[in-house]
Amino acid sequence: MKKSKKQYGLLFAIAVILYLLALSAYGYWNYTYQRSELLGHIDTRLYNCAIALKHILPDDFHDRAIDEQAISIEEDMYIVRKLAKLTEETGIKYTYSVIKKDEKLFFVATVIIGAPTKRGTYYFYEYEDADESFYTAFDRNVPTYSTVSDQWGEVRIVMIPQTSPGGIKYLACADYDIDYVKGLLQKNLIRSIATAAFLLLLGILTILIYTKLRSGYYKALQKSEEKYTQITENVETILWEYDILEDRWTYVSPQSQRLLGYAPEEWTDLSFWTEHIHEDDRQWASNYCAECTARGESHEFEYRFLKKNGEVVWLRDVLNVELNDGTPVILRGCISDITKRKQAEIEREKLLKTLATKNKELQSIVYVASHDLRSPLVNIEGFGGELSKTCMDLRQLLDEGSIDHDLKQKLLSLVDDSIPDCIKFIKAGTSKMSSLLAGLLQVSRVGTKEVEINSLDINRMMHDIRHSIEFQIQEVGTELVIEELPNCFGDGDMVNQVFSNIIGNAMKYLDPERKGKIHISGQIEHDNSIYCVEDNGIGIDPEHQDNIFELFHRLAPADTAGGEGLGLTIVTRILDRLNGSISVESEFGKGSKFFVTLPTVKA
Repeated sequence: MKKSKKQYGLLFAIAVILYLLALSAYGYWNYTYQRSELLGHIDTRLYNCAIALKHILPDDFHDRAIDEQAISIEEDMYIVRKLAKLTEETGIKYTYSVIKKDEKLFFVATVIIGAPTKRGTYYFYEYEDADESFYTAFDRNVPTYSTVSDQWGEVRIVMIPQTSPGGIKYLACADYDIDYVKGLLQKNLIRSIATAAFLLLLGILTILIYTKLRSGYYKALQKSEEKYTQITENVETILWEYDILEDRWTYVSPQSQRLLGYAPEEWTDLSFWTEHIHEDDRQWASNYCAECTARGESHEFEYRFLKKNGEVVWLRDVLNVELNDGTPVILRGCISDITKRKQAEIEREKLLKTLATKNKELQSIVYVASHDLRSPLVNIEGFGGELSKTCMDLRQLLDEGSIDHDLKQKLLSLVDDSIPDCIKFIKAGTSKMSSLLAGLLQVSRVGTKEVEINSLDINRMMHDIRHSIEFQIQEVGTELVIEELPNCFGDGDMVNQVFSNIIGNAMKYLDPERKGKIHISGQIEHDNSIYCVEDNGIGIDPEHQDNIFELFHRLAPADTAGGEGLGLTIVTRILDRLNGSISVESEFGKGSKFFVTLPTVKA
C-alpha cells in the first residue's frame, strides 16, 4: 500500500505541474488571442472610417484641391464638420487624406489643421516629418497598417491608396489614439489575468478538496487494509493467487509458513504444489483441478499434503477461475487445514461402526429375550397346567380311597391349598414375564421397521382411533374432545401408535374422584405441527417427569393401571425415527399435557 501511495503522490504532483503549465499556456494564449482580436477589430474600424472618407468627399475633390481658390470656405467647413462627426461617432482620433507631390506629403481633407492662412484658397498643408510608412503605402499601392509617432501624438493608422477621377493618387487615412488602444489592451490583459487567477484559485480549491478527500481515502484504505490483513493473517486459511499464463504464484498469504512450514516465496510454480501432494492423491487431485480449470469451472476438493517437516495433513482447496475471452488466466483460492475434521470423521466412522455392531447385538439380545425365551415360559405354563391337573386327580383319589385320617388331612392341605397357591404364583409370574417379553419385542421392532413417510390426515386418524376405543370411553365415562388438527409428515402406522399410546395412558391414569376429560388440540409453529393431548387425571409428580420416557419406568411399581412401562418408551423411539419429539407438562393432582411435534405439511 505504501508503494502505491508513493506512486499516486508522484502522479498527483505531475498532474499539478501540468495543470499550472496548462494554465500558464492558456493565459498566454488567451491574452494573445484577445489582443489579436482587439487589434483586428480596431483595424477593421479604421479601414471602414478611411473608406467612409472617400464617400464623404466629392469625387473631384482632390482634382480641384490642387488649384488655388478651387475649394470655397463654405465647402471646406462643410467637409470639416462631416469629418468631425465621423470621428465622434466612430471613436477614432483623426480622419484625413494625404497626397504626395515633389516627394513631399501634404494634407488635403482634414480636421488636423487649425486655421491655415490659405485654407479655402490654397488647400495644401505640408505633413512634415511624416513616417516612412506613408511613402511605403504610396509605393506598394495596398492598404497599410502601422503605428506611428508625430507632432500630433502616437497613433494606430490605416492608409488606403485611392485615385481620383483626374488621376490624382492619394491616401485615405484614419487614426486611433495609441493610448486608447493600449488602454483596451491593458483591460484585455487584466481580464486575462483575472480569468487565469480564477482558474488558478479554482484549481487550488479543487486540489485542496482532492487532497483532503485523498487523505481521508488513504486513511480509510490503510485502515481497511490493516483490518483485512489482520483478519486474513489470523484465520487458519491460506489465500493464494496463481497466474496460469506465467506459471507463477502471484500471491501466497503468510499462513503458509505457519500451517505448512513453507514461506510464501517458496511457492515458485505449479510443480511446487503438485510435488508436495501426497503420492496417493497427487494424480487424481492435479488431474481434477486441471480439468475443472480448462472448463472454467470453480471447484473444491480435499487431498493430503506434505508439510515441510514431513508430516501429512489434510487440506481443503476452494478455487475460482478467472477467464479472459473464454481462456483461463488466473486461479484464486483458499486452502484450509482440515486434518482435525478428517480425524474426527474417521473416529466418527469407527464409532458409528461400533454403534451399529452394538445395536445389532442389542437387537439380537432383545430378540432372544422376547422370542427365544418364550419357549421355556410355554413349558413352565404347560407343566403348571399338568401339575394342576395332577392335583385334581390326586384329590379325587384321596376322596375315593381309605387312608389314615391324619395323613389324608395333610395330603388334602397340600392338594387344596399349598400346591394350588404355588401354581397360581407360577402362572402369574409366567404371565408377567410373557407380557414383558412381548413389550421388548415390540420395542425392538420399532427400531427395525421400515419407515414410509407420507402426508398424514391427522383428523381422519383421530377419528379412527376414537372409533377403536369407543367402548373403553363409554365404560369409564370419559369425555374425549378433538379439535381441528393440522396435518403432518410421518409413517401412518407409527403415528397412529404414538397417539393411541398417549390417549391410552390418559385413560389409565384418570382421577376416580372426578369425571375424566381428554382434550386434543394442535397448531403450526414454523415448520412443525405441534399436538397437545391434555387430561384432568392424577397428574405426574415432578420427581417422575424426567423418567417417564425411560424403559420399564412406571409412576409407581404397585399401581393398578396395568402395563409394563414401555408405552412412552415406544412413543419416544418412534418420534426419534420420524424427526419428531415429545415433552410433558404436568401438575400432580390436576392433570397432564403431552406435546407431540412432527414436521408439518406446508400449504
